[in-house]
Amino acid sequence: MAPDSSVPLRARVCALVALLCAPTAQVDAQDAGIMPLSEVRVGQTGVGYTVVQGTEPDEFRVEILGILEDSFPGLDLIVGRLNGLGLEQSGVMAGMSGSPVYVDGRLVGAVAYRLVDFGHEAIAGIVPIESMIEIGEREQPGAAHARSSGADNVSGLLDAASVLLRGGGVGAVDELAADWRLPGGIGRIATPLGLSGFDPRMTASLMPLFEGMGWTPMAAGSAGVNEQRRTRLVPGGAVAVQLMRGDMNVTATGTVTHVDGNRVLAFGHPFMQGGDVDFPMVDAEVITVLSSQAASQKLTAAGHEVIGAIRQDRLPGVMGVLGEVPAMIPVSLRLAGAGGDRQVHFEVVDDPVLTPLYLFFGLLNVVQGMEDVYGRGTIDFRARMHLGDGHDDIELRDLFASRNQAVVSLAAWLSSLFGAVQANAFELVRVAGIEAEAVFLEGVRTAEVQRLWYSRREVPAGGTATLRVVLRPHRGDLVTRDLEVPIPANTPAGPLRITVGSAAAYSSELAAAGEGGADPVDLAGLVQRMNATPRADALYVVATAASAGATVAGAPMPGLPPSVMGMLSAGNSVADVGRLERRLVYRDAIEMARVISGTASVDIEVVRR
Repeated sequence: MAPDSSVPLRARVCALVALLCAPTAQVDAQDAGIMPLSEVRVGQTGVGYTVVQGTEPDEFRVEILGILEDSFPGLDLIVGRLNGLGLEQSGVMAGMSGSPVYVDGRLVGAVAYRLVDFGHEAIAGIVPIESMIEIGEREQPGAAHARSSGADNVSGLLDAASVLLRGGGVGAVDELAADWRLPGGIGRIATPLGLSGFDPRMTASLMPLFEGMGWTPMAAGSAGVNEQRRTRLVPGGAVAVQLMRGDMNVTATGTVTHVDGNRVLAFGHPFMQGGDVDFPMVDAEVITVLSSQAASQKLTAAGHEVIGAIRQDRLPGVMGVLGEVPAMIPVSLRLAGAGGDRQVHFEVVDDPVLTPLYLFFGLLNVVQGMEDVYGRGTIDFRARMHLGDGHDDIELRDLFASRNQAVVSLAAWLSSLFGAVQANAFELVRVAGIEAEAVFLEGVRTAEVQRLWYSRREVPAGGTATLRVVLRPHRGDLVTRDLEVPIPANTPAGPLRITVGSAAAYSSELAAAGEGGADPVDLAGLVQRMNATPRADALYVVATAASAGATVAGAPMPGLPPSVMGMLSAGNSVADVGRLERRLVYRDAIEMARVISGTASVDIEVVRR
């Protein structure tokens, strides 16, 4: 059952925190003292806590084997052997990240790493609690300023996902996968990634990407809102980071290490090492443990209700604050076609790296699923991104059609544009929401430019050039279209190149004439450029003439005299100067209701009378 949306999220969070922090008979390990790393010795024995079923932490035994100094920059690891709870057979399980370890009743650290190449022996890397506590001592930026680092990875992640979905090899992921493995064979414990509402075909295709990021995806549901199920958050209990919620849900589950007031330390290793973040924190329960020869893992189910926000994602672990309300981005998507209409709603985290990635997953999952209903063909897609702080909305529309994987292109296109907004260099901007519509049209609506010719080669300045273009539709007869290109009266005599073709060809011709536009200098300029993005369903006509010139700060300056060109070429004047060989004479866009590909050009002669 979904949470009651009539009750404000902040009120629901506060009520849940009061319940989760209420006294119970559960282990009061958070009241235990701290054992500094300087007191840890080889041969010491202790206990750890983790959940193997339900919500109550169970005890396992730990023997300290040694200490690896500076395993990662500024981070030591304690090496321990784990026994009990079947760990001798299962090995260290995915989902145990953050399981607290105590020696002589004092908290030593969190289980966070494991042997990855030596069978099922439960040898774990334990992150010292001192390093984790430093996370909680950082000044918290709050939801208004929390931003994840690593935004440069967005395009790489989307490209890798697109390659995998189109049947490409796992090599696309190799350069993106974080290498959390030490030379001794100790690697980060994988994080169970619970997915509900997702097509298993998509999940299977993206498995290398998930695994490369340290996640173990699995089908999962919600734990429900049974009040009797809830316990207060305690060390050893399950806790989850929620990345998407609504008609689709994505949660990453780990284990609580330490609770200090309303601050919760967990995982013992980074989730994305995003620094200051703002992710929903929910409680979770463990359904069972799934054992395998490769790697065992917990099968988990996350709660419906947000109980706080993850504010830090650092090398020694994550830190959440109970009662805080994280920012989420609502997405609504209407799907329409011959098979009927459907509305889909979900929310994604507000993060420069994860938002584009999970927006991509969500759009792909929904639209790909509807292709099974409507059939593959053409998608007329439009979207509006609502920006906060009085900025104009970003309004996008385009046509996507191909014999296969049009959905992948659509999802990657919108997600990459969204990523560019969040990663802009001008100012912090919050996307207040996204509204989108996908209309499924029958047939593959594409057309390729085949040929272009003119009725007469010489055209007077101030006259009109008459052209004819031939296009080949997908599985259709050739289509011929007459074009009229007005030649401005001030056009100098000489050759004029007219190009007819796709949006890509259009952009190329504009760039050659220095008309690509100056780089935006503020967010408003970036929004304006996005709103003017050329569309795939238009046939573009561009006329350019040879003309020596330059671009200065992105602005074209055609027809410059040789003396000025010589000064600019010498590099002694204005910075940011580029050479031009052509200038723009005319441009136009003709809506075709088909995705246009290809290009063709002709040269005519402008004469003056």
